[in-house]
Parts: sequence; structure tokens; C-alpha cells
Amino acid sequence: MNFTPQVKMIYVLMFFCTTGFANASIHPLPTFYADFDGDGYGDPFNFLVTPEMPEGYVANNDDCNDESFFINPGRPEICNNFDDNCNAETDEGLTFTIYYADEDADGYGSPDVFISSCQSSPPAGYSNDFTDCNDFYFFANPGAVETCNGIDDNCDTNIDEGVIGLFFVDADDDGYGNPDISLLACTPPPNYILDNTDCNDADMLINPAATEICNGLDENCNMLIDDGLFEYQFYADLDLDGYGDIDNFVSTCSDIVPSGYVNDFTDCNDLNIMINPGATEICNLIDDNCNLFIDEDLPLYHYYADADGDNFGDVNNKVTNCFSLPETGFVTDSTDCDDSNAAINPIAAEILNGLDDDCDQLIDEGLIAIQTFDNTFALNIFPNPAGEYVNVQILLNANEISNLQEYLTLSILDSKGVLISSTTIQTQQVINENLDIKNLPSGIYLIAIKSAEISSYMNFIKL
Repeated sequence: MNFTPQVKMIYVLMFFCTTGFANASIHPLPTFYADFDGDGYGDPFNFLVTPEMPEGYVANNDDCNDESFFINPGRPEICNNFDDNCNAETDEGLTFTIYYADEDADGYGSPDVFISSCQSSPPAGYSNDFTDCNDFYFFANPGAVETCNGIDDNCDTNIDEGVIGLFFVDADDDGYGNPDISLLACTPPPNYILDNTDCNDADMLINPAATEICNGLDENCNMLIDDGLFEYQFYADLDLDGYGDIDNFVSTCSDIVPSGYVNDFTDCNDLNIMINPGATEICNLIDDNCNLFIDEDLPLYHYYADADGDNFGDVNNKVTNCFSLPETGFVTDSTDCDDSNAAINPIAAEILNGLDDDCDQLIDEGLIAIQTFDNTFALNIFPNPAGEYVNVQILLNANEISNLQEYLTLSILDSKGVLISSTTIQTQQVINENLDIKNLPSGIYLIAIKSAEISSYMNFIKL
């Protein structure tokens, strides 16, 4: 039997107004809970306190949804987004799967939009797949075929791959493209081709298929100029004598001789027009005719060094060349016997000096030979050579003094033995005489000391 809330309250009040109130206060009345869905579980928020269980009520209050027969603590949990077993959890203990939004319904889901569901199959608008790269375009997915549209149709992160090409401009229309000017397109635009091997796209006669000709250009684009053609070599003729320098040449495929060049390469000095294989050899210490010989077949002359400038040369110091006149310091004569002394030569006068002045291999011939004199006394002259004065020193012992006269004669003779001056000095153990010679000309002189038949000589030089 079902009661409205107002009837339920009247019934309770009537019960408390009866004589059984006292008994009720001693024995509390039971509470019964509405079970509207008839699943045997009561609604904890809908109950009656009455001694007897009304119809449609139960003694428990375990139902969490008294409007559904299929929701109560005795029901198994199923995937429906409800708490079927009233344990305050939804769809617990079930297997959940991630499903991805498929907005364009192409069967491929977006990895950025997804749900977790216990359903065994994806709900409407979702997919098990997550490989769609554009979920708002039905024709863009991993199963699509790439087309030339500026979009990544097959989701491989590449755009128009396999269908777009790199094309190169062919400005000269020779069928070969310029590698420096290109664009990407699905089909070649006008004046664009796939080839990129033209090295000059402004000249249709220059391309990899062209024939190389002699013009200083790379016609066939192989980075070589005039290759494969016969080469001529021409040699620089800087001195314009008609003969070229073998070390200075150009190679060209043209048989036309360039200005300043010749076919010949036999010049040995291309800076001198007078030197070449056609020149006449002259005496100049140069190979004029380029035959590797210098001054060949010319008359030769012998010249002798004249170091002392007396016009007589040293036979042991000579040069031989083709010059008709000797160079400075050389003469044609070779009869000097002492080329370090200008006073000694074949025309010099022999003087008394112990030398061969006139180079006749005789010394002091015809003169008094100093070396024949007996130097009886201990005679010393200093300084020697002398300038204005010369000191003559004689050391005598007692024996020598006893054999001498009381006076000695001290004389100065020239190199020929001619007396210049004479003085008498007293004989004693030590004799020192200072002689004034400043008026004597420079030359070699002789000091003579005499006493009767005893004499001593010594020469000195006057500066």
C-alpha cells in the first residue's frame, strides 16, 4: 500500500495518540524505506517509522538510485557511466580504452583530441587510430595518396613529395637549364625544365651538348676552355729581334701569332735586341749569338797586372781576353820583377840598396856593395827610417880603442856611394852623434865610420 507524505505523517500522529504510546516509548518503532523500483533496496531518504512494514517499503536503505531496478548494491558494474553497484564509484574495475576524435570521419583520429572509455568499440565520432595530421580534411590521412596541392596528404610530414619537381629556367631555349634559377612545381612552368647543366643560359650555343671551338670560351660546360683542340705555342719576343724566349710562352688553339710573340724560341736574352742566334759575336764578354760560348773565334790578347803603376806588368798575374786595349790596372808588358814597388822596373837606375832595381837579375851591379864592407865596430842607427835627425851610436871596447887613431871620420854617402857630408869625432868607448838630415831628399843613405884602414858601414832610410 502506497502513502503520500501527508498520509504518512497523519498515520504517525494517530499512532502516538493511542494507548500504545507508552509501549512505543519503551520499545522504539522500526523504520522502513521506500523501494519504488522494486529491486529489494530502499531509498535512505524516503522512509516511514511504523510498527508494520508498509507495502513498497523494505527494511534496508542501501539503494543509491531508487528509480532504476538495475542500480543497487547487488548489481554488477557495467560500462554505462553509472554507479551500478552503489559503491560511490562509476564503471570501476572495467577495462578502459583511449579513443581519438575523428572529426572528418575518415577513419583516422587526431592525436591531440581523445577520451578514455570502457566501451569495447569507439563511440560515434571517435576512432582507435591517432595518425591523422589534419582531422578537418577528409582527404588528408595516412591512407591518402599524395597529390600536388601544397598539403601533406599522406601525413608523412612531407608536402607534395613524389609529385612536385624542381625545375630550372632555360632562358636561351637550348634545352639546358640554369642551375642558379629554379622553382618547385608539380608541372614545369613555361621556359622551365628539369635539367640544370647549362653554364651560360644567355647563349644557346653554349651547353653540355655543344662542340668546343677555339674562342676562349667553355662551349660544352665541362669547366675547360678550348679543350680537345690542337694547341700552338708562341714565344715572347720582348726585344723585337724576331727570336723568342723559350721560358715565356702562351699556348692557344689559334694558329694566328699574337702580338709580341713569335714561333721561334732560340733567344738567349730577350731583353737585348743585339743578342740572338743571328747576331755576330763581338768582344764584350757576352754570348751574342746564343751558342753557349762567349767571344769565341776572336783574337785573344794577354794583359799583365801593374799594381805599382810603373807601366810594367807582373808575368805571374795576367788576364787573357779579346779586348784590343788592357783594362785599368793591366799593361801589355810582363817584365816587372817587383810589381809592389814602382821604383823597381826594367828602366829604373840601379842604386846601392841590396835590391835588383832594374830587373836584370843583378843586385847593386856597378856600385859599392854594402854587404862586402866589414862592420868592424858595433854600429847602431836610430830611428831608421829617420825624419829630420838620425842618431849614430858606436860602442868600442878597450881593445878596439887601442887599435884606433885618436879621431874617427863619420861620413854620409848616397846610394851610389857619393860623399854627402863628413865630420871628425874623438875616439872613445861610447860615441853618440845626432846628425841633421832634414835637408836630404828622401832615399837610402849610408853611414861610414873610418879610422885608417878600419871601417864600418850601415845604411838608413830618409823619409
